[in-house]
Amino acid sequence: MNGLLAKILALTLVAACVVLGAVGLLLPIVPGLLFLAVGAVIAARQFPSLDARLRTHPTLGTHLRVADRLRYVGFGEKVRVAGWLCARMLLDGFVLARAAALRIARMFRRR
Repeated sequence: MNGLLAKILALTLVAACVVLGAVGLLLPIVPGLLFLAVGAVIAARQFPSLDARLRTHPTLGTHLRVADRLRYVGFGEKVRVAGWLCARMLLDGFVLARAAALRIARMFRRR
């Protein structure tokens, strides 16, 4: 029963992260990409097939490998690494958003 309770809690957290991520994609105040990434990491822990697929992604795979290494360090170090990981995810989000904006701008210039 304990495993079932943990899986229900994890799926509830994933659903909450997806909802917050979707809201964050619409509202610039909420960091949507961060919540979507956290939801993906939690879901990957519960579903091995999703974990294998996400590890092949160039951006999320890197973050999952960093998260794996957190298992062997103390709490203070985990907090520090989590802060750097969040900053890296935000930077990656800005880079992806910039690339998308440039593509859209090029598309409108052609018209």
